[in-house]
Amino acid sequence: MIWPNPLHCALPHQREHLRLLLENSTDLIITVDSSGTLQYVSPASEQIIGRTSEEVLGQNVLGFIHPDDHTAVLTALGSALQNPGSIHNASCRCMHKDGSWRTIHGVGRAVADEAGQLLIVITARDITEQKNAEDARRESEERFSALA
Repeated sequence: MIWPNPLHCALPHQREHLRLLLENSTDLIITVDSSGTLQYVSPASEQIIGRTSEEVLGQNVLGFIHPDDHTAVLTALGSALQNPGSIHNASCRCMHKDGSWRTIHGVGRAVADEAGQLLIVITARDITEQKNAEDARRESEERFSALA
């Protein structure tokens, strides 16, 4: 079951506020079920992974994650499901539609929906530029240390 769009669940006076938040957030907001299936994907998916929510809904989140990062993501998802309400963090590389890898950092928490099913709500930010700058700084420091 695909999780309904939050705008459809809100009271009429809340819909516009929720729409503005979701449509204008530069962070990716997603929900995944206990099997890792994407239930909701915010419009920021186009900026971060180059795909619309319609293109990714119903797919497993691991299909977009670099294979070397699967363990970290599965560990964070499993911890969230075992400890509902607690906050869990993970960084991973995510495949953009153009074939490039973007580094994202997500913060998630498992919550129960109206039917009592646990879903993990994740807010993710593209940290590719920050990661690249950190890698360049570290490489520069290593080169300097080797010279000294």
